[in-house]
Amino acid sequence: MKSFCHLLFSAFLLIQTTFISAQNYRVLQPERTTMFRSENGNILGMRVDSVRNDGNDTVFYLLKNLQQVDYECYHLDGPSWMGDRITIKPNGETIFYNLNMEEF
Repeated sequence: MKSFCHLLFSAFLLIQTTFISAQNYRVLQPERTTMFRSENGNILGMRVDSVRNDGNDTVFYLLKNLQQVDYECYHLDGPSWMGDRITIKPNGETIFYNLNMEEF
């Protein structure tokens, strides 16, 4: 009886795994424009402009954006809302940089 229950449970798990779906989540997807929804419902886009290898690390430079500085003042060549660049290490660690180019 115990082996029958074990077999039945194993068959149930096998059937259930065929219906499981997962998301290929990566913060950075350089081959496409990535869209993110903020907490207040705004949709923000991000796109890679260029890529450079720095030793074993890969550095992705992000496309410049139109940035609002004041009520009617805009900066045409502002950094992306995700920063100027993103570094990805060989182990998958993703490093972001703030406006002072400090890692976080």
